[in-house]
Formats: sequence, C-alpha cells, structure tokens
Amino acid sequence: MGTNVIIRALEWANQLVGTVEVPKDSNRGPVIDDIQKSLGYKGVQYCAIFAQYVYKRACLALNIPYPFPSTASSQTLFEWASKAGFAETDFSKLRSGDIIIWRKMKLWQGHVGVVKSVDFAKQQFITIEGNTSPGEKGSQRDGGGIYERVRYMKKQDFVVDAFYLRGFINCRKVFNIDFLESNKEDIAAIEKLAKEKPPEIC
Repeated sequence: MGTNVIIRALEWANQLVGTVEVPKDSNRGPVIDDIQKSLGYKGVQYCAIFAQYVYKRACLALNIPYPFPSTASSQTLFEWASKAGFAETDFSKLRSGDIIIWRKMKLWQGHVGVVKSVDFAKQQFITIEGNTSPGEKGSQRDGGGIYERVRYMKKQDFVVDAFYLRGFINCRKVFNIDFLESNKEDIAAIEKLAKEKPPEIC
C-alpha cells in the first residue's frame, strides 16, 4: 500500500470498483452501507460520500488529520473547497487523486468522482465514481454502483441531464503535497495504478 495519502486513497478506490447496490438501485448494500456509515449517512446518493470515504480511509491508515467536511452534497463539497482555496477550474492543473465535480445548470444537483489518471492529449481523464453506471446507458449521477469511467474536459459532459464540469478539488493543496512533480517513486506508483485493472468484485 502507498505511503502517500493520495496514492493510498486511489488504492482504496480501485479496490472498490465493481461494487454494486443491493438491492439494485437502492443506494444500499453491505459495502455501500459501510461507506455511507463512515460519514454518518444511510441509503442516500453517495458519489460525494465515496470520494471522501477513500480519503478518510487513507488518512486513518496513515494517521493524519482528515480535512474534508463530511457532506453528501457535491456542491457543498465544492463550496467548502472554494472557501478554503482548494478549488480549481483550470483543467491543465488536474492530476491523479483530485476530486472532480459536476453541476446541473445552476442547481444544487451534481456528481463527484475521484480522478485516477489524466490524458491531456486526448482531453480526457479516468475516474472512479460512486453512484454511477458502468457505461453511457443508465444514470450517471444516481447509478447502481462504483465504477471506473472515462470522462472529458469539455464543459458539458453529461449531455442528457445538462451537467457540466464545475471544477475540481486539488488534493495536493488539501494535503500540502506536490508528489506528481517532485517524487519519482510517487510518479511510478501513480503510473502503475493507472495501468491496473480493478479487481472483479460484486
């Protein structure tokens, strides 16, 4: 397991890919209940909870303070990051481990994912998201499990429901680290994670 909190969070997220809701489309299940319980919730939409959960697990494992506000709301999470100076809208700064946030028009609805890897040449990134669907069919923000997805840096991504990329939380700022630009071991760990296929679980 990684010794860097961002890498450790990505490892936790990767292990959870393929987890499905039980019963179907219930926002429930043995694993999903545990994820929600860690932030004090049960049976609610959990995309934002999932992103915070993997960081909470990483913080506990490394015995460092957990900085996030423990909210189920994607937009509350982004507002917290904006006020704290952690929010970004310049996608040239997007990196593995950052928390990406979408918004529906100017409403308080949205979606959250954890960035696994970024491909600037293709203007796309791979995420691990809770409460989404495994493909383009099905709800992108209230789907039936935890899945790895390919998303794009264009403003409008979730075309059906008028979602757009609001921005992302720069987790290097949150934890005051700059591993991607300075540490060869961390770069290698991120590259390895990006190539790894998630385990087959249910």
